[in-house]
Amino acid sequence: MKRSVTIRVICLIVAAVLLSGAVAIAAVTGSPYETLKKAVLDALTYRNVTAESRLTLELDGVLKSEEKSYHVSGDGSYLNYSFDENGDQDGYFYYSANGLSVNPMRMTNMGSEQWYTGYFNMRDSHFGAYSGGFGMFSPEDRDSAELRFMELLVDALVGDLKNNVTMSSSGGIRTVRATLTESQVPELIKAGVDLLVEQSGRYYGEERDFSGYDMLDIPLKSLTIDYIRVAAEIDADGNLLNIEGSGTASLTNILKQNYEVEIKAEVRFSDIGTSRPSCPIPGADDLLTAEFLRARFGSEHINFYFTLNPDGSVNEDSVTTTFPGEFTRQTFRIDLPSSIVLSANAPYPALPPTTAALSYVD
Repeated sequence: MKRSVTIRVICLIVAAVLLSGAVAIAAVTGSPYETLKKAVLDALTYRNVTAESRLTLELDGVLKSEEKSYHVSGDGSYLNYSFDENGDQDGYFYYSANGLSVNPMRMTNMGSEQWYTGYFNMRDSHFGAYSGGFGMFSPEDRDSAELRFMELLVDALVGDLKNNVTMSSSGGIRTVRATLTESQVPELIKAGVDLLVEQSGRYYGEERDFSGYDMLDIPLKSLTIDYIRVAAEIDADGNLLNIEGSGTASLTNILKQNYEVEIKAEVRFSDIGTSRPSCPIPGADDLLTAEFLRARFGSEHINFYFTLNPDGSVNEDSVTTTFPGEFTRQTFRIDLPSSIVLSANAPYPALPPTTAALSYVD
């Protein structure tokens, strides 16, 4: 499903509260706080791990948005699958290993045959979401100034926060559960919520006609967090196995419509330290090497395209640097009020608030 500006604002707000709340609400008992905080920060630097995540958003009890992801990361390698609005794999993936990156193409005007694209770049040594890491940090970054700053920022958010926290242990697995109510949300988070709500209103302006708009596409006037619940499981080695969060918020948009949003987020980690991504296209790693590309095209630093054989392997004869389709050209016309005149030979004037008609030209 296409996510609106409001949905992105809400998800950003709840994600921030979940991350800070997950460690802050456990601070009351001391030891659980340090255990959970370390596990969360370590998870951002996992090198060999499989991670599955799911995020849902409900509006007044009706599902409005759902996103799933599946990641496998290894030493300098990465595989990600995407899902459709029904939660099923849609056939699209992104794979990167040893300088090679390949993925299916999603372009129109390419005929009935599925094409794939790739490139080769051994110079990209950044360890991040597209080069082998689950998060944007490497294990070597664990003691960096950036992560230390994040840790101290979370510590500062704790303040005098008091909450009910339960912690249990069974079979070597520690489980931390907690609930954060509206009155316990740190003031810094509340200020951030107000700022994001204010910015969402500025994007469109309150005088725009929102007739026929989906409720979540209408800028917000206010957002109040009702509660946040967090549950996390940590193994005997301190590894974060899964973390679940849910929360509700009461919202009012600029049309004075009131509604309630519930967000649920879950991330599960498995095969920690042992995951090894494998390319969904058999033999691609062995064929599409720097040597092969240099011999065929004179350089490996290129974008290339290919199709598959009936058995799913790369069709070697199809590998080409010529784009197999054609880009769809779309032309739009903007009709400005006659009172506004723009000149190519003069600086652009400071335009007053106005309206313009945007139309598609076939």
